[in-house]
Order: sequence, then structure tokens, then C-alpha cells
Amino acid sequence: MLVEISTDGGANYYPRVRVRGSAADNSFWGYDATGVASVSYLPESEEVFERANSGLLADGYSTVEITFPGSVTQVRTRITARSSSDSDTWLIDNVQLIGEYL
Repeated sequence: MLVEISTDGGANYYPRVRVRGSAADNSFWGYDATGVASVSYLPESEEVFERANSGLLADGYSTVEITFPGSVTQVRTRITARSSSDSDTWLIDNVQLIGEYL
């Protein structure tokens, strides 16, 4: 799954977070998994999060977090799921964009 962000009204997107299954193949995790893929919105480059183990992963990535400073006034996101086989599925639930006034 790839999360891309834009801070210029959608004119340009850059890849920021990619969550992959295990390089060892056949990894999966439930919504109760505990892994967090956390980055700042900069640099404008992709950061990859991937577990080494295969099978059911309790620490699989269930949360993707990208933090922005208060100087960023607009954000657009694009989420793309890709599978390595026809039998794989990605289930994405509870997407939240949360602003905090400091």
C-alpha cells in the first residue's frame, strides 16, 4: 500500500509511506495488529515499512501516521493498494485526517 501526499492542492503528489508484506512472502495481519508506520511529511521521498517474517504478524502495520507542522494549510492524500497475486486482498478501514490547533 502506498500513501502519497500533496500540499499544493493536488497539483503534485509525492510518495511518502509504502507498507509491504514480508519479503519472505505470505504475510498477513489483522486490524488488531500493533505496528505503526510513522514519518514526518518531509522529506519528499518514499519510506518503506516491511516486516521480515511471514505468516500471521501480530506486529503488522495497522496504523500509518504522517505528521505535518502547523504551517501546512492543506493536505490531500492518495492511497493505492497493489497486490502481488490475484488471491491477495488489501482491506483499508478508518482513514482519518486529524488536525490539531496548537
